[in-house]
Amino acid sequence: MTHGLTLSDTATAAWAVLPDGRRLRGAAAICHILELDGGPWSRLGRAHRATPIVRLIGDAVYRLAALNRSRLGWLGRLVFA
Repeated sequence: MTHGLTLSDTATAAWAVLPDGRRLRGAAAICHILELDGGPWSRLGRAHRATPIVRLIGDAVYRLAALNRSRLGWLGRLVFA
């Protein structure tokens, strides 16, 4: 099941597909998964969704990490490839 995502889409960003079919990309996808996890990182996920400045910072950090994924070793390959 592709949920309307191409191989190219999935090679360039992290994605989360919600039960209602909505798709989240990048930092929004990562933070949504963190929020669902319920662990200590779930607060970051909630803050990303609810607070514009946290969302702005999270998106910038995601872009920076994505641009440097080759330097992040196995973590970069796991999350961004």
